Amino acid sequence: MKKIKAIFFDAGNTLVSPNPSFESVVFEVLDKLKIGHKRKEIIQSLPHLDDIYNHYYWNNLKFWQSPKDAAITWANVYSTWFESLGFKEESGYLGWELYKEFGFSYRWRVFQDVIPTLQVLRNKGFKLGVISNWDHRLSDIFKKMDIEKYFNFIISSASTKTYKPGKEIFDIAINEVNCNPKDVLFVGDHWLADILGAKKAGLNPIFINRNNSFHLLDCPEINSLDELFKFIE
Repeated sequence: MKKIKAIFFDAGNTLVSPNPSFESVVFEVLDKLKIGHKRKEIIQSLPHLDDIYNHYYWNNLKFWQSPKDAAITWANVYSTWFESLGFKEESGYLGWELYKEFGFSYRWRVFQDVIPTLQVLRNKGFKLGVISNWDHRLSDIFKKMDIEKYFNFIISSASTKTYKPGKEIFDIAINEVNCNPKDVLFVGDHWLADILGAKKAGLNPIFINRNNSFHLLDCPEINSLDELFKFIE
């Protein structure tokens, strides 16, 4: 690995996660709308929500490159999940309400290791950026969370009409900092979008495994961002 000059990050589950948790936001939305629900059943059904999302994800990655399609897809994912929980009449409305809720910055929290790591990296002179499969709301969310200031750029798929793992979105990021891809680390939590995408674009991928849920054999792995320093020093 050559001397690293820039470090790019994925957003969700790499830098930020739902605040205080995904299921807590769901409960708040249902309570606000005065819709009765069983919390245990909702928590137990979260793996099914992952299955629904993966069905959409693996069948049509192109939805990420359009603000409209990204919004519709997320609303449909949530609506399908709510319907499976028995909210048949309200499922469509609930899907859109939950999608809108995650457009608010207060619905996201920064992992504890993020700010200290970004501060050190900036002080050391590294160029930093975000590349995420996200809708058009990402930059505004990061700005209101006061973390936009740490990055040279924030690129979302919907704002550039591209998406990971496609090479084009990584090329746009490389052009932002005028670096050779071989001099760039990319940190992300998704094998296809982040690890395979970064590799195909010529970057050096690092898998962040915050939940220690599974392991990849084809790239370095970390559990926390403060482990990044062993790759750059």
